[in-house]
Amino acid sequence: MLYEKIRKNFPEVIVGLGSLTEYEAGSTSIKKLHILLEDWLGDDLMKCHPVYFVTENKKEMQYLTSIKDWSKYAFGNDKEYHTIIYDNESPIASVNNSFYDVTIDFIVKYDGKIIKHLTMVYDKYIADKLFKEDKYVKHLNETMFLSKIISYEMSDKMSKSSEILFKKNGNATIFITEIDKVTNKSVTSAQETKVNISHNLIRTPKFYNDFDYLLDYKNIVKSEYFNLHDNA
Repeated sequence: MLYEKIRKNFPEVIVGLGSLTEYEAGSTSIKKLHILLEDWLGDDLMKCHPVYFVTENKKEMQYLTSIKDWSKYAFGNDKEYHTIIYDNESPIASVNNSFYDVTIDFIVKYDGKIIKHLTMVYDKYIADKLFKEDKYVKHLNETMFLSKIISYEMSDKMSKSSEILFKKNGNATIFITEIDKVTNKSVTSAQETKVNISHNLIRTPKFYNDFDYLLDYKNIVKSEYFNLHDNA
């Protein structure tokens, strides 16, 4: 217990500076830094004369005082954060903004519980470049690409999800999964089709809570998308 208390108030002393470190004797100005972490115990604040080291975790702690402060910091530094959007004090959507995408779960109250009825995923990077070439290439004109829509249906005996995966070449894959709640058995079917993806590109958020325009899914998503699963 005493050790834990000391670690919270004093930096961890690490083994030493590497041989490649360059600084003038008697000066704390470092020209080139080389550190050895073989005995590092994991503290976010470390010391090795004549310098201190602070990890990214320690730097970010100052922004964890409130959800708003973290969201602002995360938005400006491509970090992940999550927010709930309300309408008249009732939650209507859950938004997760990550480095790779923006995911919106539209939620409603059902049988006393909060459940998802629709999920929409917007990719920030071109999927083919990312997965085939390991390159992070953003879409043109600061846009995102609507890559996935999942709608959910639920009753006392059955739950059903209809998932549509879009590609920029106009190909789409539809997955229909039905779960029998009585037997707990599931059946999934898949189908390939072609769609018009001209409406799938939409601007990226301009600030940390700029999501209202993404909530109007009925105008963002073409009505034919919701009918695709009926023909699958």
